[in-house]
Order: sequence, then structure tokens, then C-alpha cells
Amino acid sequence: MFKLIRRLITLVILLIIIVPAALIVLAFIDDTKPPIYLKKEEIEQYQDVEKVFLSDINQTVFQFISGDRTLRFHEINVNKTIYGYFAGFDKDAENRIGKEIDNFYVEGIWVDVEDNHLILYTKLSYMRPSTTISAKVNVDTTDDEVILTLSAFKIGKLSVPKFVFTKLLEKLQIEVKEGEIIAQTVQLKIKKEVIQRELENAMDNKLIRFEDIVLNEDEIVIYYDLNTSASSQAEIFQQAIDEIKNVVQNDSLVSNIENKLNELDIPAEDQDKVDDFLADLNAVNDLLKDKLNNPSGVTDDELELLLELQESFETIPNQQEVIIEAFEATFDADLINDINQLLSDLGYSSIADLIFGK
Repeated sequence: MFKLIRRLITLVILLIIIVPAALIVLAFIDDTKPPIYLKKEEIEQYQDVEKVFLSDINQTVFQFISGDRTLRFHEINVNKTIYGYFAGFDKDAENRIGKEIDNFYVEGIWVDVEDNHLILYTKLSYMRPSTTISAKVNVDTTDDEVILTLSAFKIGKLSVPKFVFTKLLEKLQIEVKEGEIIAQTVQLKIKKEVIQRELENAMDNKLIRFEDIVLNEDEIVIYYDLNTSASSQAEIFQQAIDEIKNVVQNDSLVSNIENKLNELDIPAEDQDKVDDFLADLNAVNDLLKDKLNNPSGVTDDELELLLELQESFETIPNQQEVIIEAFEATFDADLINDINQLLSDLGYSSIADLIFGK
């Protein structure tokens, strides 16, 4: 009898003291560590979000002309940009999260991108102990919605059951004006028109229309198109792209530049460089022809062709003005003026300079 009582007391102690203590320990054991490529010295480099994602303007131009309407954000760049935006999660940063709470500190935020889902990690510390909160979210889309579904949630190594969030959402009864929260499945549905509106506000124009978002291994892919129905700027871009397609497919762009160069009295020491430039120009023109028929992502080898064209262009400074004049003369004069003005408004000099990398 006494043995039974002793065992019962032991069990009660386990349930009341040891088990909760073990759960607390699990909750404060870091489930993962921030990626090691996030370094303090890179903060300034990654503070400008737009600059990071559009850093490879050559690839963007190539894709744009060929009809590939995707933006691909590698997980590494996403995490570095988060790190830069929050100034390396420095305790003295002006935009530090939770600075209004004493002894509370967000030490890091990062993501792990996998097929069709995203894992968001947040490392927190309060009164010195620290832990990592992670949320695994499935990302799906329909014609008019983006659907986010919570599939797992952990505090440290302690998993939190989904029914906890279901009960919480049922109790709070949160209403979303342009979307829907489904408590039973812990799901948030966001209208694509909301994303479109936020995109327009961020860009301060209606140039781009958001189409879809897809998560692949280590990569977030945004599908978009020119918003020609709502933006005169988009119409100009579309006209320019259509015109480029025509002059590429009928070889008039290449022939115009070749003819103008043949009219020049080119010094012998420059002729080989001009020949190299024309060879690179023909290679890029042939590649664009193929891309126009089969739009797809730009590979590193394909991008290298454009870079080689830009490099060979740099080696012939005495012929650059003639090349640019021949390039622009291939197109309708009003269209060239419109597209150059639009590019100037966006921070670029001209379409010729953009392609030749001047």
C-alpha cells in the first residue's frame, strides 16, 4: 500500500514539476542556428531591398526581351536582405523589433525555402535566455488567391499542436476585409488584388501586374506581366519589346549596325576588335531568336554571351557612337524617344546603353 502511495506521489511530482520543467527546457533549446553567411560587414550592402533583387540588370533585360516574365529570388539573397534591412539585428538599430519591451530582443529572422512551403525562423531572447520559434507554412495559389496554411509550429524543440491555433482563432474571430481566415485548417487566404495594390504602392506606378508565386527548393519565383490595361508605361514597354522581336527575327538590327560600321574608315588596330564585337552581336541576336520562340530562364552561359557583347563594345570607344545611332535608327523614332524617357524616369540612360552596358 505504501509503495503504491509512494509511486503515486512520484507520478504526481513528475507530472507537476519534472514534465513542465522538461517542456520549458525543450522550448529554450535552439532548434536551429542562423545561416552562417549572414555577416556584420555585409549590412550596408543588403539594406536596399530593390537594389539586391535587381542587381543583375543584364539578366532582367534578357528575360524581359525574350518574354520570360519571372523574378527568381534565391533563399540566400532573401535572408541577406532581411539581415540588412534590420541592420544586422543590432540592439541599437532604429528599426529593432520589440524595442519597446524591456529585455526583449529579436536576434535574427531567416527563411528556409522548400518545394511549396516556407519555414520562417525567429530567434528571440528575453532576460538572457534565447530560443528559436519556427513556423512551417504551405503556400498554394488559385486564379485569384494566395493560400497560406500553417502546417507546423515549434518553440525551440517543442512542437505546438495545430489545434491550439484553431482554438485561438475561433476565440478571437479575426475578420480580414480582403481575404479569409479559416480556423479549422489554420489557413489564411489573401486576394491577389491585395498583393497587386501593395505592389503598385511600393513601386509608385502600375507598370507590373502580379500573376503568381511559386516556391521551389531554395528559391521563390514571382510570375508577373506588363500591366498594359492600366499603365501607359507598360504599353510603351510592350511596344518596345514587340519592336525588338521584329528587328531580331528579321536581322535588321544586326545588318543596320554592320552596314554603318562598314561605311567607316576603321584603323587596322581596331578592325579585329570591331570584328569581335560583330561576332558577339550575331551570337546574342541568334540567342534572342531562340528565346523568343522558347521563352525560359536565362542560364549563366547565355548571360555570358551578353556580357561578352558588352565587353567587346567597351573595347571600341571610337565606334560606339555610330553603333548606338545605328541601333536607335532601326526603331521608330517616337518609340525610341518614349522608351528612353521612361527608362530615364526609372534611373537608366537609354535602351541602347542598357543593352550595350555603356
